[in-house]
Amino acid sequence: MTTRTDALHLLTLELDRRSSAPEGRRALRRFAAHGIDIGSATSIGELVASCHDRDLAQGRDPASLLDQLLGLAPDDHDAALCALVALRPALYRIAGRVSSPRPGDDDAIAEVVAIAWAVVCEPDVLNHLQVISTTWTRARTTLRRQADRAMREEPLFEDWDAPAAPSAPTDAVEPLLARAVAMGTLTRHDAELIALTRAGDVTLEELATRRGVVRSTLLRRRNRAEAALHAGLRSDLRSR
Repeated sequence: MTTRTDALHLLTLELDRRSSAPEGRRALRRFAAHGIDIGSATSIGELVASCHDRDLAQGRDPASLLDQLLGLAPDDHDAALCALVALRPALYRIAGRVSSPRPGDDDAIAEVVAIAWAVVCEPDVLNHLQVISTTWTRARTTLRRQADRAMREEPLFEDWDAPAAPSAPTDAVEPLLARAVAMGTLTRHDAELIALTRAGDVTLEELATRRGVVRSTLLRRRNRAEAALHAGLRSDLRSR
């Protein structure tokens, strides 16, 4: 059996810890004092479990219970924690749908949890459907921006276990590519990408594996670099 270690799992562990501690018992009494029907629950953990299992809900509407917790969340850390763990299935679905090409990875889940926590603590949240919708929209936008920025800015060979980069481009790339780097047409990283995968014996698949990225990312980067190289060469020839 695989043990999860993502942010939602850690939140669940935190709920379990608080549930058996004095602060958890105080939170349960506080919820009841605010009019939440806790039924026969003896801990906040049991209360949240009733949001996931109708048999434990004892006739209560899990959605209504969740909305009541959300009503307290902006001013009550324990209510916010309970609400997030109650929303766990929906948050996993959101992370899985917005984190392509690696559905549900831990970084995406952590981002979704951070966004969801901010949403449930906003004073104008009406219900769980609004939390899910707002979290989905913000997570999709945030993760897409991060992916685009990583593709544009991430150094190609930063973590590659290879000899140190040469001090001059001519030490590692063909003279034509070295000239393109000197002219500012290509970056050194892009020149090395072309040299390794076009003139060298490294495939895009091998380089992607070494770098920990998907092949399509390197392919798009090489295509852009080669287009810039061709345009730069034409301009250089015309200037002679």
